[in-house]
This record gives sequence, structure tokens and C-alpha cells, in this order.
Amino acid sequence: MKIKFLVSFYIVSSFLFSQLDFGANYELKYFDGKEDESDVLENYLDLNVYYNDWYLYSLFRFKDPALIGSPTKTFDEIYNIFYFEYYNNNLQLQIGDIFQSYGAGLSMHTYEDRAIDYNNALRGINILYYLRDNIDLFSMVGSNTFSSRTSPSILEPNIFLDNKIALFGFNYQNDFFDMHYLSQFNNQSIDSTTISNMKNYFDNSLGDYLKYRYQNNSSSLIQDFNMKILEHNLGTTFYIKDLELYLEKSWIYHNKIGGERNMGYRMYLSSYFSINGYGFLYEYKNYNTPYYYSVYSNPPIVFRESNSTLISRNLHNVDFSNEIGHHILINKSFSDQLNLVFSTACSFTPLMDNNSIISEPSYDQILSKMLFQKGDMSEYQDFKPYRQLYLEFNGITENEKIFYKIGFDKYLEYANGKIINARTVPTQFTLKLKKGNSISAYLEHQVYEDLSLSDRKYYTYFSPSYNHYGKWILSFFGDFDMKTRLLGVDDLKDGYLGLDLTYYITNNNILSIFIGSQKGGLVCANGTCVMQPDFDNGFKVTSKIIF
Repeated sequence: MKIKFLVSFYIVSSFLFSQLDFGANYELKYFDGKEDESDVLENYLDLNVYYNDWYLYSLFRFKDPALIGSPTKTFDEIYNIFYFEYYNNNLQLQIGDIFQSYGAGLSMHTYEDRAIDYNNALRGINILYYLRDNIDLFSMVGSNTFSSRTSPSILEPNIFLDNKIALFGFNYQNDFFDMHYLSQFNNQSIDSTTISNMKNYFDNSLGDYLKYRYQNNSSSLIQDFNMKILEHNLGTTFYIKDLELYLEKSWIYHNKIGGERNMGYRMYLSSYFSINGYGFLYEYKNYNTPYYYSVYSNPPIVFRESNSTLISRNLHNVDFSNEIGHHILINKSFSDQLNLVFSTACSFTPLMDNNSIISEPSYDQILSKMLFQKGDMSEYQDFKPYRQLYLEFNGITENEKIFYKIGFDKYLEYANGKIINARTVPTQFTLKLKKGNSISAYLEHQVYEDLSLSDRKYYTYFSPSYNHYGKWILSFFGDFDMKTRLLGVDDLKDGYLGLDLTYYITNNNILSIFIGSQKGGLVCANGTCVMQPDFDNGFKVTSKIIF
């Protein structure tokens, strides 16, 4: 902590008497709800300093109470992120908290996301050297203490892993293909409390393995464990006329917690091409590290993330350690008035025994049964299958006054003892008025079934808004639940009503005031989710200022 403070202080003080560019972003969140757990006070201050070839970034955050995650009270918790960068024609140098991604992120992808209280940045040094116009070399050395959760429903972290990592590699490009290679070594320390939490709460292959290994051990008898991980990663992109093909694979050598040496892998393939105005995207994932908890890999989720309020509440929580999946996306513009979006995805978890796949549906079964055919997937229930289909039409009327979007989503997943079958119709309409004003409306309806409990719920979401000259926006939110039993009728109605005024004081100063209630739900980023609690009968103030 002292080092990062002294480095930042030295750089900033050196710049005070020099020519520099300075910027800052400040964000305030204040929530006051009926229940104490709804209260939130969060402050974020981003500082940016530019001087010739140098760049300094610092983040200060004060959260008490916090919306998600732990409160920050000590100086080291408040002074959360810092790094500075140096650039010239041949060299890029980063010191501090390193946010970096290589390829599709199968081996290395570090980032911060405040919405889910996620940060896996390395604190260290990153060097990128441009050897030639089409060849560059990179190297990284650093460490961190990574915190996470055993379940999206747990708001504060209960998993902590200490890591020391070193990596090196290269990138190469020409007119026909690009490629990269990296090799990385990670020394990971896992304390006994974290191992115990994994054993007790993980509903995956790692959790099953720990339950078996420590079945006769109480939590007090589980010992800390140190693991050495060696990882090789190779990725390449081929350009063949209208076809773009990408393939990446990682080979991971590691130890089972408390056990023997083991080898796993991650593989990702994507292919994009266009025919007669149709754009086709196919993705495939095969992530097979069932006994290893990865800290730095954030590979593709291989399904379409939705911005629909109701659809996003049932978002698939990806098992990045043990999952096989497919995704097909088709786009077509028939005219300015009509566009088509079609997406279908499926995934499943192979059954494991001593790191060997003991049962796996065939490729033909996956495509025919899980991806395309109607009906349930009960015969694959042990594989935790997931299937989702989405169809959307959108466009603008001929007079360019009305924008519309109408969709349909069908979601089916067997996971965590539940069988979720959800069908959602999201719509959006925007009417363009004179002088830049507009009226928008979001209307969504969902039929949600938990087939394991013979339970059916109906959700309706409605949000009209008025945009006045782009100066202020007034929005109403209505979120309604109605529950019925499939084996009878049991009315249970809940309603969440709210009103929000967003005012653009200037282009760089935005104030938002919300009054009412909001339904909680999953908040996800790149397949990692956390459950945001309900907000009941209160007000929220959010302010963003850019200096």
C-alpha cells in the first residue's frame, strides 16, 4: 500500500509544475429504503493524469453501506486501484494494477466491474515491446489476493486466493492470419477456510471432488494448500475471403486441491461469414478444468447476453471449469424498416470421475435434442443442460418517426435442483417528436415455470419515459408478479412501482433521482453473476460528474 501511494504521490507532485492534462470522474450512489439492508452509500473518484508519454490512473472508492460486496473503511480499501503507463514508438510499460487480455481470454483476462463487485487485476509490471511492425513481445509479473463468492446469492466474498504469476508471449500478424502464444506460471495459495467453503457450497465437479476427498474431515482438519500451475495458450485467426475463423486453446497443468498432479484444457472456436446479406456466427466452447478454480481466465460465455429486464433475470451462470456449449447467431437486414436477429444456444456439464469424462451425450444428440428439438431434456438432467432461443424483429417506420423492437425468448435450464422453463416477450417502441423530444415505452411479459415444484409465475414489466430535448428524462417503472400453482390456484401478487428523473445539468454533470420500489435480481457480466437485493419504498440519488 505504501509503495502505490508513494509512486502516485511522486508522479502527481512532479507534474504539478509541468504541462499536463488532468481529468476526474466522480460518481455518488445514495439509497435510503424501508429496510436497513436497502441503505447504500457509495462514492467513486477516478483520477486521470496525462503528461507527454505518461499516464496515471487512480481509483478511490468509499462504500459504507455497500450495495454488493464488503464496505471499504481503511485507506488501503478506499485507495483501491492505481497504475501508470508509459508509451513510445517501441515500448508500452504498465506498473501497478494490470488490466490486460490476450486472445479470447482463455488464459489471461483481468478486468474490473463495479456492478458485480469484481476485480481480478494483477498488481505488478506489464511490458509490451514492438519488435517489428507485425511482431510484438509481452511479459507480465505480479501478484494479488483474489476474492469471489461461492454463490450469486452471497453478497460478500467468501473465497480468497493468493496468487503470484509470471507470463511471457508474442503476437504475430499478416494479411492471412494472426496468432499469439503465451506461457504463464502461477503459484496459488488457498487457505483452509476457502477450501471448506468450496466444499460446502460449490455445486459443480470441484465441489463434488472436495466433498468426497474431505468427507470424513471437519472444517478444522482441512489444511491450507499451495498449488503450482503451468499454462500454455495458443490462438490464431484465419481470414479466408468472407470467412473469419478463430481458434484458441489453453493447456493447464495443476494439482487437485490436496491431491495429485492433473491436466486440463480450455478450447474456444468462432466462425463468422456472410451469404446473401445474412450474417452467420457460430461459437463452440469446451472448458475442461473441473478440479481447478481459475482466477485470471474469463473466456467467452458462448450465448447471447440480453438487455431485457425480464430475460436477464434468468441468465445462465456459466461453469467456466467444466462446460461444453454451442451458439448460433444470424442477422439479416431486409430494409431500413426491418431487421432480423436469431440466436440459439445450448450447453451442458460432462459427468466426471477422477478427471475422466464418464458420460457425455454425442455431438449429434446435442445438436438435435438440445439445440433444435422441442420438449424437455429430462434424459440429460444429470448434465445440467441449458438451452435458449431468441428471435427479434426491429426497425424504423418509413416516415422515420417510430422505432420498434419485438422479441421472443425461450429459456430452459436444469441446475441447482431446479428445472426452469421461461418464455419472455420483450418489446420496445420509441416515438420521435418535434425538436428532438421523444416518448419511449418498454413492455415485457414472462411466463416462468419451475417444473421441479410444479410452480408457475407471471411477470410483467412496463416502463414508459419522456425525453425532453435531451435535457431531462422522466421514466416510470412498473414491475408486477403473479403466481399460480399448476395443481390448483394460489394468487400471490407483488408490485414494484417507481419514478425516475434524470437531469443533464451539463453534458458532464448528470443527476438522477428515483422514488419507489425496485425488484432485485441477477446482475451479470461475462457469465459471472451476483444477486442484487430488492429495494422497497425509498429513494435513490445517483450523481455523475466529469471534470
